[in-house]
Amino acid sequence: MLPTLIDEAFSDPEWVFETKWDGYRAVCFISKGAHRLISRNQVDMTTAFPELSRIAPMVKASTAVLDGEIVALRHDGRPSFQLLQGV
Repeated sequence: MLPTLIDEAFSDPEWVFETKWDGYRAVCFISKGAHRLISRNQVDMTTAFPELSRIAPMVKASTAVLDGEIVALRHDGRPSFQLLQGV
């Protein structure tokens, strides 16, 4: 799962491609309408991202584990890690 930087796009059935979002990797634990965001270093990030407080009701399950990346987007829709700084 190590990213590889290349100069040109290509297609190959032996490769799996993933967009580099440039954010914070987090696991979200949802249970009974509440959520917790935990970093890969086991740091609780729940209060750092109040924007995600409505995530639990959006998941149609009583319990769930979501693995993803928290990303801030610029006005043009591109990700910006600098917008997350100071969180």
